[in-house]
Amino acid sequence: MQPSLLWNWSLTITTKLEVQQLNSFLNDSDYVGLIPQQDSFIPLPSNQPLDCPNPTGSWWPGNEINLRSTCPFIKEERDLGPDAYPRHLIQARCLCTNKCVGENINRCQEIRHSVTIFRLQGCQNGLALMKKEQVQVTLGCFCAAPEPNSESSGNSDSDAGLPFIS
Repeated sequence: MQPSLLWNWSLTITTKLEVQQLNSFLNDSDYVGLIPQQDSFIPLPSNQPLDCPNPTGSWWPGNEINLRSTCPFIKEERDLGPDAYPRHLIQARCLCTNKCVGENINRCQEIRHSVTIFRLQGCQNGLALMKKEQVQVTLGCFCAAPEPNSESSGNSDSDAGLPFIS
């Protein structure tokens, strides 16, 4: 069956039940179903700043909430490839990688989250075999105090060697 025909193929109730039963025999990372239709991608703003701003005399703070933060970030598209569903994700990119805007000590940190996507493994008779995959995306950025010195805070060895910013 041609890929273009897969997009318009509809399942009967019996077929849906058969697919559900088939999925119950697969391991947790596999999934059988129709090749999902990809939504059209929403274009990102074209006038996003590219650099960390100065606290005075630059574009900061912006009108959008992501540009009013002391750790401003822009939205960018992440293309996971033609075999991924969803193919495109929107994620954040921190504009300031060292210090927060107007700060001397605190640093911008990413807020990251794991999301589930599906990768196409194969297709037969209108059904697709897909594998679940976890992908880390950056949701935003925040201004964080330096990590405490492991010797003075009594933290475990897992924090040892992390720099304290003075």
